[in-house]
Amino acid sequence: MGAIVSFLSQIDSINSIVNKLTREHEIVKECLRIHRKIVEKEKLISELEGKVKGLEEALEKLNVSEDYKKQVFTHLDEHYKEYMRRFKYDADNETYIDSEKYIPYYSGSSVYDHESGGLLQCMQLSYLAAILSSEKEGYASGHPGVLMLDSLSKYLGTLKSDELPKEEVVQIEVSEKDLIIDPEVYEEIYKMLIELSTDHQIIIVDNSKDTAETLRILEEMDTLSLKTIKNKVDNMLESKII
Repeated sequence: MGAIVSFLSQIDSINSIVNKLTREHEIVKECLRIHRKIVEKEKLISELEGKVKGLEEALEKLNVSEDYKKQVFTHLDEHYKEYMRRFKYDADNETYIDSEKYIPYYSGSSVYDHESGGLLQCMQLSYLAAILSSEKEGYASGHPGVLMLDSLSKYLGTLKSDELPKEEVVQIEVSEKDLIIDPEVYEEIYKMLIELSTDHQIIIVDNSKDTAETLRILEEMDTLSLKTIKNKVDNMLESKII
């Protein structure tokens, strides 16, 4: 009986050691799990730091010096005012392209504040023409040099509702005050587009089939096939210009 009691004492001692080792084993396993997690997070941190460095380098390339930005907007302002003058609008100090909002202004009001359709069209065309001219001067190297204009004759005083076929579902109504009724103005618009087409691809979409001015400009401007335009854009994408 005494021997059995002594064995029980040893068994209890062994069980105690086993339990202790089991707890220590669990602690070691948890430590290993935490260690692997730390290694995983350190690897992730290293990868993220690499991405941050790459983004910082990309951001640095995107940052434009104030002097260069001033040069660009000086060029844009000059050409924007020049085109507005060609369209018979006064181009004073209140007519400019905002360097913070990147939108054109005329007489102190932005393109979003004016209501006259004719004025808005002239502002937009002057704005786009100024951007295209800056591309030629090297200020917009990423611009593809392609401009598409839709319903150009809408505000040119040439689109009349009685000229549209009766079966036309959508009738475009333009009030007289919104029309550009001066022949010299829309003649100047065509001249401007012809000038721009020398170095850029200009595409005009117009549903007014009887607009003689639109047909004439299409005849005078050099045209490229859609395939040529697509190839041009694809080449620029491949070279990462845009």
